[in-house]
Amino acid sequence: MDTSKVDGQDLGDLPHDWDTTHPAWHGGRYDQWILGKSEMTMSHFDVGDIPFHRALASAFTICDHYFCSIQGPTTPNRLYHWTGTIDPDGAAGGRPRTTPADYQSVYSWTTYPERLQAAGVSWQVYANDEVGDGSDGFVGDYGDNPLWLFQAYHDALASSDPAKRQLAERASLRTAWKPDSGLGKNVDHVLAQFIADCAASRLPAVSWVVAPYGYSEHPSPWSRGGWVNSQVFDHTSVLRFLEAWTGVREENISAWRRAICGDLTSCFDFRAPDFSVPTLPDTAALRRDADANESKLPKPSTPPLGQQVVPTQDAGSAPTRPLPYQAMADLTVVGSDVRLDLSNAGTAAVPLAVYAHHLLSLDVTPYDVGPGASVSPTVGWTW
Repeated sequence: MDTSKVDGQDLGDLPHDWDTTHPAWHGGRYDQWILGKSEMTMSHFDVGDIPFHRALASAFTICDHYFCSIQGPTTPNRLYHWTGTIDPDGAAGGRPRTTPADYQSVYSWTTYPERLQAAGVSWQVYANDEVGDGSDGFVGDYGDNPLWLFQAYHDALASSDPAKRQLAERASLRTAWKPDSGLGKNVDHVLAQFIADCAASRLPAVSWVVAPYGYSEHPSPWSRGGWVNSQVFDHTSVLRFLEAWTGVREENISAWRRAICGDLTSCFDFRAPDFSVPTLPDTAALRRDADANESKLPKPSTPPLGQQVVPTQDAGSAPTRPLPYQAMADLTVVGSDVRLDLSNAGTAAVPLAVYAHHLLSLDVTPYDVGPGASVSPTVGWTW
């Protein structure tokens, strides 16, 4: 995706709905990405195309085993992020596989901000108050504040009691949207309330920033130092981090997710924190370049057969955070069967997968091995 030759900065994203993600996943085989996501799934950027993102990776921490909570679209994953569940039994309006209509009351289970509210922990959702889910991707909240979908917040918005209405105000619900100011590409304008609260030292204990579409790049947590953390995380890991910070527990997170996914604290070194502010590229200049190229450069297309170039990885390595896993695997042939002894001497459960030989059916079987535990499956391959 050479952005000196093609307009690659404002392409939007590949499809990430249930019906395209599951074929790409292919039961754990992960071998149908082009079929599920199109040929664009093979595209990539290098440092010359995205210098700001590269600078972020060098300054903070990359979580390269952070996964979606569900192989599906935005809203179900945001429900895990904000509530710890999608209500899989459908008891409170949940079990969504698709994204419902924006700003409508759909669900009725308890969200994490409500738990903070009940515990007396301060919180705030920061979102731009213009146009809502409008055509300008640089203002509004693009319908990505899922608290709009819960009846409790609509009830609070309709209340004349200031104490009850506070739930909706903190959640950034509103009865009307302001018109488009035309200032969407001025980040200081878009984040005006958040910046003002920072400057006045009045940030709450917990803040959520819901970005307009043009700014929404789904970033993992930032911590200084250019580290790589390969512990398994998902969107409920953010809630687990907030649990550690606030002491308020999210009861919707399943025991399985708590066992498999970390709480993000391993991303940080609290004994020797680094409060320095890194030097990052000028995003305003990069934004102007992207806008200029949008009209003069062609959209990217698949290279002709035989003209594709295999990307090369940069030399060197990055520092890594220690992992809580100590996985071992022993294989024994017993007659026509293969026995696997899987064990984990670590302090956290490790998710493992057994792949059949490539000449066979390539079945994939997952095994979760808890700390200090072992699993001994007989695979049953015939020789």
